[in-house]
Amino acid sequence: MPFVRYRTGDLAIRGTESCGCGQPFSTLRAIQGRAVDYLRLPGGRRVHPYAITVYLAEREAAWVSQHQVVQPDLSHVRLNIQPARTPTAQEIERVSKLGASILGADVQFELTLVDRFPPHPSGKFPPYVCLVRDSLESPAAADIRT
Repeated sequence: MPFVRYRTGDLAIRGTESCGCGQPFSTLRAIQGRAVDYLRLPGGRRVHPYAITVYLAEREAAWVSQHQVVQPDLSHVRLNIQPARTPTAQEIERVSKLGASILGADVQFELTLVDRFPPHPSGKFPPYVCLVRDSLESPAAADIRT
């Protein structure tokens, strides 16, 4: 199904100008995620929460049961973690430093431990909650928007 007529919100990297099958249509090299999933940061920067959460899955799975990235405003990102066990001070510091280094000095990164996440009305757990809205037409998004 062609999706060129629909604004899907998916972000992609354009591939070759024509398909290998001979059709004269450009291709997609990679899907990068949904525009609504990206954190919008000062200066027009965008960072996908995976930059932080993939680290949790790969390196901190022993103590991280569930997590949620929340962005209440442009310069504030909170990582809520429901721990599987009580984390050490070094584990908390390691994740705090990682988040701060990924987001930059102009963003306040906060790590919060929670007892549990309340159920969402949809029945699905939202791993990313971005309360900052902007247009998909920004120059930074225009080169990778589908």
